[in-house]
Amino acid sequence: MNMPTLAKVIGILLTLLGIIAYTGSGMASITAMIPAIIGAPLFLLGSAARNERWRKHMMHAAATLALIGLAGACMRMISSAGSATPFALVTLAAMALLCLVFLVFAVRSFILARTKTPT
Repeated sequence: MNMPTLAKVIGILLTLLGIIAYTGSGMASITAMIPAIIGAPLFLLGSAARNERWRKHMMHAAATLALIGLAGACMRMISSAGSATPFALVTLAAMALLCLVFLVFAVRSFILARTKTPT
């Protein structure tokens, strides 16, 4: 799977996670939509990366967004470990995992692009 496609898939999964978290929490707090707030732009960046001229820039922006999502989810899990509901912690862990998966593949892709010898 190429990186733009992976960005779109992870973006869709994060968006769905945000919708599920929001509805599952009884629509009590808009902060449950944070995974969707990361996922929708990630999907758009993956879509924009289909253009060869923009690919590198869009994938770097997507990796940055995934890093922000990972850091935010981890910081929120740590800060609210004693007070958050189990549902909220599972949602945060799922968001962190999805962002981490994308970030690992993005870094791997960046390294492979750098090590290829020009022909």
